[in-house]
Order: sequence, then C-alpha cells, then structure tokens
Amino acid sequence: MKNICHVGSYYSLLLYLLLPNKNVDNTFFFFGDLIEIKNLPKNYYIIKRKNLKFPLSFIYHDFILKFILDRVVKKNKLNTNIVYGQDHLLGSSYFLKYNFYLIEDGAGFYTTFEIDKKRYYDRYWINKILGRKKVQGLEKSVKKIYITRTSGIPSEIKGKTELINLKKLWNLKTEEERKDILNIIGVGSSDIEELKKAKNILLTQPISEDLVVTEEEKIEIYRKIINKYGEERLLIKPHPREKTDYKKIFTKATVIGKNFPFEIISLLDIEIRNLITLFSTSVFSMATETTNIVFYGTRVSQKLVDRFGDIRF
Repeated sequence: MKNICHVGSYYSLLLYLLLPNKNVDNTFFFFGDLIEIKNLPKNYYIIKRKNLKFPLSFIYHDFILKFILDRVVKKNKLNTNIVYGQDHLLGSSYFLKYNFYLIEDGAGFYTTFEIDKKRYYDRYWINKILGRKKVQGLEKSVKKIYITRTSGIPSEIKGKTELINLKKLWNLKTEEERKDILNIIGVGSSDIEELKKAKNILLTQPISEDLVVTEEEKIEIYRKIINKYGEERLLIKPHPREKTDYKKIFTKATVIGKNFPFEIISLLDIEIRNLITLFSTSVFSMATETTNIVFYGTRVSQKLVDRFGDIRF
C-alpha cells in the first residue's frame, strides 16, 4: 500500500521526500493546484479549486470534494494509517480524519498561528457543522509535526514537534533517490551550474501578488537593493507565486525561472557569498561561515511593517 502525501508547496514536498523510507515510488501524491509540477510522478491526483458562487462553492468544497477524495483513496488502496502533508490546504479537512503527520511550510510557518486560531474559533459552530478542521497542528489527529527550526513554535503544539536536519536526511538517501528528488522538484544540471556560478543571490517575495504593495513599489524596493550589488554579479530567485518578469526589468542579472525550493542549494553544497532577502525564512537554511545573509526586514516599506510587523534578522 502506498503512503499518502498531500502538499501544496515545493518546500513541503522536498521535506517529505527527505524523510526516511519515503520516496516517489512508494507514495501517492495529492497536489494543490497552485503547485506546478512539470515532472509529475506516476501516482498523483491534483485537487482543483472550483470558481463557484455561493452556495455551490461550499457544497462542493466542504462536501463533494471529500467524497471525491475518498473515492480516490479507496480506488488506489492507499495506506491511511498515517497521512503526511500540510493541514491548511484545500482538501485537508478530509485527510485530517486520519492520523496526520504535519510538514512545515517554510521556517516561518507559525508566524500567523494566533491569527489562524482566532479565525477558526470566531466561526466555531459553522466550522464544526461543515466539518472544517483547525490548522497549524491544532487538530487532535495531528500526531507529529516535522520542523527545521525550534524558534517560534507555539506552546500548544510544541509537544508534537520533531526537529529534522535536511542535510543529514539528504546524506542518508541513495544516489537514485536523490536523482528522483531533484527530478520531481524540477532541478536540472543546467540549474545547478547557474547556481554554482552565482556569488550574490536575491530571493524575492510575492509582496505585490499578495496586495501588500503595488507592482511598481515592489520593483522600486528591489531596484534599490540590486543597485548596491550590481546586476551583472547577481542571480535572482523569484518566489514560486510571483508573476513579475524580472528578466525584462533587470536585464543584466541572471534569473532562475524554475519554482524549486531554494533549500536544495544547501543540500548540494553550493557556496554563496551574499544571500539577500527582505524577510524570506529560506535564507536560514544557508547560514554558514562562508555565506553572508543580508536580511533587510520589513522596514524597507511602511506597508510591509503594517501587514507583517517589524521583522528583523
């Protein structure tokens, strides 16, 4: 029987595949429709969000979708003893009826813990009636939470957490398993060569896509940062959800267009001189003696402070 993995981000997919005894061949994947997996595995189902009007929207998402997922699970005779994945995705309420092993979605995943908890309890009875589950590991069915950093974990769920080291898990994988991991997350040999040549890397974030700032304001924020390092010596790694075409704006910089998790760089022992970001938690996986982390925080724009608070390194 195949394991069940339900993820909506490349980062969580990477963490799952790094776990002991977990690989592409022994897993059936349920992907969110916002993640674009080009090299899809043999066993998968994409959970699509329907653009429906009320009341059809909640009838589909809260009832029909659960029936569909149940059919997929039974048809493929999947192992429901433990489900691995994220608990805030479309379809998670179905999987949370099983023993659930939660995989973090970035090192700063629990920064919205109190907001998400309040949102659930503000609509407690309607959530109970519709069978909607709590997120952020608060459901009783969540037995374990895989994390890569211990700071910022709320006390309510701290007893469920298990600290994992990505590099150690990577080293335990066979050469064939490593190739499968790189293939499914879309990292090719040409991408690795581009990363090896780069000494200054900028990780951008979807702050205009999330309607925190305008597209023009975002470009201006990054233009000031890039001017300090020079486009010619810079590699830009856009966030997977960004729509900005950085190649047209910063024509002399190298832009990695593929949406793979940046943490893969630390696994491949690629050396970076300056790792630059506003407040992306991905940089923490690259904290080495030879890498200088340039963490601007949210103070570059009052709009960022208003939305996310005063985030500093």
